Amino acid sequence: MRRNVLIGLLFFLLTAPIWAASAAGAANLALSVSMNLAGGGPDKFSTDKLMGVLFGKQKAAELAKLRRQLGSATVSTFFSVSDFAVPDAMSLVQKNNMTLPDDPVPAPDNTKALTAALYRAGSSGGKFSVDAMLDNMLSQPVRDQLVADIDKKFGVHGRASYYAVLNQLGNDLHSATAGAAQKPRP
Repeated sequence: MRRNVLIGLLFFLLTAPIWAASAAGAANLALSVSMNLAGGGPDKFSTDKLMGVLFGKQKAAELAKLRRQLGSATVSTFFSVSDFAVPDAMSLVQKNNMTLPDDPVPAPDNTKALTAALYRAGSSGGKFSVDAMLDNMLSQPVRDQLVADIDKKFGVHGRASYYAVLNQLGNDLHSATAGAAQKPRP
């Protein structure tokens, strides 16, 4: 069933990756920058590194759980897509003349705050949504460009894998660190 939750999901990234859009409709690029830096930065972004930051000692257990739930091939495809999507999203932000902030918020090494911020960015109606996260982190037009780039490079199956794993990760991050800081947006 989780594999069918494709269209309603966040990268991210990933991609990025930010809070809820402001009243003016601006993306929270400070969160996108924070996530990018936590994963190694613009030239060396690694989804594996970001997972280590977000899950710490629980990373191996989380990956094993994802493989059991969604399949090894789906998880492997997610890593390939995410490693592409986050840098691509940052490039699209710049191509759309959006200014990346100098100061990431929260700090990329503040795992608890980063985890909470990423969950909040994707929370919609009490559930995690990849599209909501991407819209909030990047803006809807940039998300649409990112999805088109993912489809072009990895096909619809690659995007489906990306969304399925990212959706599950969003829910798992919330469960692992549940508390007041992660309460969903109304």
